Amino acid sequence: MYVRDDKMMRWRADNDEYLKIHKIFKRLALDLTGYYGISASVFGKYSKEHKKIVNQLMGTYLTKYCIANVKLHNNKKSEKELFNLYIHHLKRFPKFWITIFPYMLVPTFVYRIIAKIMRKKLPESTTRQAKEGG
Repeated sequence: MYVRDDKMMRWRADNDEYLKIHKIFKRLALDLTGYYGISASVFGKYSKEHKKIVNQLMGTYLTKYCIANVKLHNNKKSEKELFNLYIHHLKRFPKFWITIFPYMLVPTFVYRIIAKIMRKKLPESTTRQAKEGG
């Protein structure tokens, strides 16, 4: 069997209907359990290949931005579910404890402050395009 490590898709063009309906937590849960389960089934749980796939997932998809998104939507239930989901699947991966877990400990008010600062720093044309959907 051959595993490719180059990206096969660069941009989804905002066509994720599941995300639009169920929001970010459900999308993350579906993706994490899916990729984790498939790679564990195909290669064996905690095999070299499984670890590589999960570590890649943590580097490209399960990032601090996902955590910030859940926290900024001020849904404590989703925050708790996300925390439990990540711990359940990722607790054996050192990369999780170093690169993702610390962001889970940041209080929501800090994410709100950072979001306000980032919005102010965006050029006027960028914020106008975002509001207009273009």
